[in-house]
Amino acid sequence: MSKKIAVKTAVATVATGATALLVNASSALAACTDAQVRAGITNAADCAKGSGAASSLFGTGGLINTISNVVFGLVGTIAVLYLILGGISYITSQGDQKKIEGAKNTILYAIVGIVIVIASYAIASFVINTFKG
Repeated sequence: MSKKIAVKTAVATVATGATALLVNASSALAACTDAQVRAGITNAADCAKGSGAASSLFGTGGLINTISNVVFGLVGTIAVLYLILGGISYITSQGDQKKIEGAKNTILYAIVGIVIVIASYAIASFVINTFKG
C-alpha cells in the first residue's frame, strides 16, 4: 500500500514541477513581442531567458563551464581529503605493517586522483574553449 502512495506522490510532484516550468516559460515568452517570436527560435529563446541566465552553453559563465567547475571542484576536494586521511592513518599506524600499507595505498590513490582531476580539467577547458570559438 505504501508503494502505491509513494508512486502517486512522485507522479504528482513531477506533474506539479512540469506545470510550473511550463507556466514560467510561457509567461517569459509572453513578454516577447510577436515580431521577436516570428524572427526565429534563437530570438525567442534570447527574449524568454531570465535576466541573469547565461547567454550560451559554453564560455565564461556558460552552463557547461559552471557544471564542470563544480564537479571538478568537488572531486578535487574529495581527493585532497583522502590524501589528508591517508596521512593521518600513516601517522597513527603505530608501526603496524598492515595499517602502514593501507595508508600508503590511500595516499597513492589520492595523488593519482588529484592528477586525474587536473588532467581532466585541462582537457575539459580545452574542449569548452574549442566549442566557444
